[in-house]
Amino acid sequence: MSPLDTTTTNFLFTARDIAEPLASVTFEESDQMQKYFDEDNFDVIGFQENGRITGFIDKRDSYSTEDIIKSVKKFEIHDLITPNTDIRDCLKLLEDRNFLFIIDQSQVNGIVTAADRQKPAVRMMLFGIITIFESQLASLIHLEYPENAWEKHISESRLKSAKKFYDELLEKNLDINLINCTQICDKTDIVLKEPVLLSSLTGLSKTKARVLFSRLQDLRNDLAHAQSLQNWFENEDVLNLIDQIRSITENIEKQLK
Repeated sequence: MSPLDTTTTNFLFTARDIAEPLASVTFEESDQMQKYFDEDNFDVIGFQENGRITGFIDKRDSYSTEDIIKSVKKFEIHDLITPNTDIRDCLKLLEDRNFLFIIDQSQVNGIVTAADRQKPAVRMMLFGIITIFESQLASLIHLEYPENAWEKHISESRLKSAKKFYDELLEKNLDINLINCTQICDKTDIVLKEPVLLSSLTGLSKTKARVLFSRLQDLRNDLAHAQSLQNWFENEDVLNLIDQIRSITENIEKQLK
């Protein structure tokens, strides 16, 4: 297995990396429950009996501070994930619900919410997949175009910029290929201008592939500049985008073998 194989990317991060402890109350703690909801702005808290969390209370539902037990919901199997659940699977499940509970050694003790999609582990997973894609694509272009024959596919100004960076690295005795000194948009432009390569890697028309690569660059820029990911998860179907890029990367890796 290549050290950059995309099959390893997701498993670097799990639900444990974005989960939070689940705050909980007993049937006697109505004041504490109200504090969690009103002051701490929690949407969900656990209900504790005999030292174990056995259910939960959802702020969005009508709840009673006088009789907490009447407000408790029991956990369903679809509410629960383990701390080792792959982070991509966790994010996929959060598309259809606002929270998931972490069960570890038969005890519920954590929660993952839609807000946790903004956390560093999610950003690192997404950025890692994009970085692997770009690195593997550079390797394929270097292999397929001896003596930098790909240069004709990028603009003179961008090629000049890449060569300047390349020369700077050579002065520092850093062994690197010229293609690695280009931007991700340069590498994808090469693919777009080579029909055979485009078809073998993406299976998409030039128009659809251009849209895909443009969205990928936008996501990469937002990640690099620590922009909010809310719109990506709510409106841009970021997981489908990433799955497409993973598939293309796997096609690249097959050609590199």
